Amino acid sequence: HYRQGEISDADAHNILNRLQQLLSSFAQGSERTVGEQSLLSRAESERIIHEWNATELDVALDRSLYALFAEQVAARNDATALVAGDERLSYRQLAERAERIAAGLRRVGVTQGDRIVLSMDKTPNLIASMLGIIKLGAAYVPVGLDAPAERRAFIINDANVRWTLTSRADRSNFDEDASSGLLWVEDYLDQAQPDRG
Repeated sequence: HYRQGEISDADAHNILNRLQQLLSSFAQGSERTVGEQSLLSRAESERIIHEWNATELDVALDRSLYALFAEQVAARNDATALVAGDERLSYRQLAERAERIAAGLRRVGVTQGDRIVLSMDKTPNLIASMLGIIKLGAAYVPVGLDAPAERRAFIINDANVRWTLTSRADRSNFDEDASSGLLWVEDYLDQAQPDRG
């Protein structure tokens, strides 16, 4: 018996079925410990592993992530793509920002295959920076602003990173003698012409 007001009938039956499953496996002479026993029936295991995990999608893998984003920009040009507090950016505005960042990064020498530490507050510029970096075929290595200097130095060395992209507002989080060149996202957003390449 159980206290009917504290647990539903369905939950009580579920618990009972799990206990029966456990006791049944011991009655069949299983050599496994309690922690190694499954509380799921074979049918439940099959459902979880094969039905619920059937997450395959029909996705074209012949296009880059930035190309997929560009398709969304073309389809939803002036629709809202990003909301952060009071700031709203359309797909077009976000793409223009990402393109300016990509152009600036290209000017300092970032090319396909490069890795860039990306360390800034969660703002629209962070998203635009991610898009700008992947537009170049480079990869961003996210590092939290609160990461200790030793951790940041390890990541920069381990990932063979030449640059760190951040915001001037976050300048106090970085030493003057940072082991990768500091780049300020605002320097690229102030540029007049976006990169169309």
